[in-house]
Amino acid sequence: MRETAKTTGMMTAISDRIASLSSAVRSAMGAVALGLLIEGQPVAASRPRVGKWGTYYGKNYSKWIKDSWRYVDQISDVPSDQPVAVFVEAVFEQSKHSKIRYPTPDVDNLAKGPLDQITKLAKERERGVWTDDKHILLMSISKRFCLPDEKPGFYIYWFPLEQE
Repeated sequence: MRETAKTTGMMTAISDRIASLSSAVRSAMGAVALGLLIEGQPVAASRPRVGKWGTYYGKNYSKWIKDSWRYVDQISDVPSDQPVAVFVEAVFEQSKHSKIRYPTPDVDNLAKGPLDQITKLAKERERGVWTDDKHILLMSISKRFCLPDEKPGFYIYWFPLEQE
């Protein structure tokens, strides 16, 4: 019983620290921060597989791509070629029985899905943030468990680095 309380305390401490750092990054960028929440348990991008009928992704990632589109499709801005800084925060709901102190997916694989979806929006609908993710000059990625009263999902913030 004591071990579970100790593990839970460490998990909460790690998530609190990451949340504080995230908040500091957003405040440092000032009022120009724009954001998007893609609700639901974050899913890391899977490696593309090649079969005799073409290229495909794993089942969980493919489902996440379909489910996330309704959130990404709400971006109404005109995509720009201006450089941007991006902050991606993957916030996970913790299993009641898990003893891990932090989420396990690689952070680079977590950022790939949301960024690709925003790029896809620009290419298919001519809406979004950037015309191509090559315009991202600075990126910060974090992962953590939810704090009390917080929704799991991808919290994405972007900051223009130049004035148009």
